Amino acid sequence: EFVTVRIEITAFNNHSPHFVEDIYSASVSENVSLGHHVITVVAEDMDLSPENSKINYFIESGNDQGKFKIDANDGRITVLERLDREATDTYTLIIGAVDNGEPMNNATAEVVIEVEDINDHSPIFDHVQYEGRIAENATASTYILTVHATDRDIGYNGEVEYSIISGTYSDLFAIDVVSGAVTVRGELDREEVERVEFTVQASDRGMENQLASVILVTITITDFNEFPPYFPQ
Repeated sequence: EFVTVRIEITAFNNHSPHFVEDIYSASVSENVSLGHHVITVVAEDMDLSPENSKINYFIESGNDQGKFKIDANDGRITVLERLDREATDTYTLIIGAVDNGEPMNNATAEVVIEVEDINDHSPIFDHVQYEGRIAENATASTYILTVHATDRDIGYNGEVEYSIISGTYSDLFAIDVVSGAVTVRGELDREEVERVEFTVQASDRGMENQLASVILVTITITDFNEFPPYFPQ
């Protein structure tokens, strides 16, 4: 006598997901719009069963600020909240991939996202105004004072250059474009002018747009005892 025996072989979840890359790198500008696509991670599972090979993605760690999200189905990472390079310039996310098998198997990969700078900060002077004094007999190139401004951006966007942009008698003085040092340029004469005011501009070197700030500089020219006393006739 023969008996028909039907044996169903069920798939065993014996393969874990495997990321195509262990470490992913991406860069994104700090002014991108929300929903901007940053990078897509990809994991594979060698199991043949649809359940065992179905992969779900999630952010395991590194997203405490909630700046990014990942699509559970396709591994697309997008921007969820506004980025600010001056606050955080690099994010390191640990991405997990888990299959739907029993028991579930998982894998992780690292995603390093660098935030690129845009020129969104103007130079800021250290003081609200600058004042200096110089004797009228000072020779050309004599140092008077230094103005200084800082810019929170990086690279060319954060490099500051100085120039004198306006002011009566401002041609009597020069400013170093890099250091901001103000020096004597022309011949001074207190009998002609005792006080000189001029405007100094600090501008960054942004490639796409330049930002600038201005400050008032006041120079008092002090007297030099150049005339001897005389008796009027």
